[in-house]
Amino acid sequence: MKKMQTKNLLFSVLGAAAIGWAAPQSQAAVVISTGAQPTMNVQVSQATHDVGTSIGWRYDVANGLRDVGQSFLATTAFSLQALSIYVNVTPNFTAIRNAAMTLTIYSVASSTSSGAQGNPANGTVVSTQTGTFASDFSVTGNTTDSWITFTLGAPVNLAAGGSYVWMLSFEDQAANRSITMAFLNGNPYASGFAWASTDGSTYSLLNGVNADTAFILQGTAVPEPASASLVIAALAVGLICHRRRSASRRNA
Repeated sequence: MKKMQTKNLLFSVLGAAAIGWAAPQSQAAVVISTGAQPTMNVQVSQATHDVGTSIGWRYDVANGLRDVGQSFLATTAFSLQALSIYVNVTPNFTAIRNAAMTLTIYSVASSTSSGAQGNPANGTVVSTQTGTFASDFSVTGNTTDSWITFTLGAPVNLAAGGSYVWMLSFEDQAANRSITMAFLNGNPYASGFAWASTDGSTYSLLNGVNADTAFILQGTAVPEPASASLVIAALAVGLICHRRRSASRRNA
């Protein structure tokens, strides 16, 4: 009976590990903050910015909708916890305060493709999380503290070698609702492209050119599923050995 219970425990532990890795990400509120360039637990980064090159992430009355995002490569497996963007121009605070936003993470075939394989419209949604700017939100553009950080309510597990796209969107339209983000033309970040959408469903390269936003992704490294299973298996085997030694002592 004890052997059967031990085997069942081993299979339960391994099964839980496999299910836990594959489980879909739950939705939770995004926390929005401002400050200096993040330096802790940086997993992906293109932090270079240029005052003369900017793009408006917006949903304003005069110019309509424009979602802005960036494709990127996860060189190692990590749990995505926060996205930060650099603000070039001080926004209209009244239009941003209390505004609802959404951060969507897509999985795509290739982060380095500027065509169909890298287009979010052809990808799979990995996570969609929403947040609200504070009633006293403020940020001054083009300073050392011009970074806006979106901390996810639920971290998102990204696979090593996986290609992904993050996209930011406003939920509601208002006058002057726009945040001017920094980006650079050319190819400062070799593993991705900046993407934009003016209807929320079709996407194209930002301004139709090879460009990258100024962005930072923070998170913690996580073991691959196979590695995690081996670790848990070793722990389970250790537990079995411990129980056997204990049983031998009692029977001695």
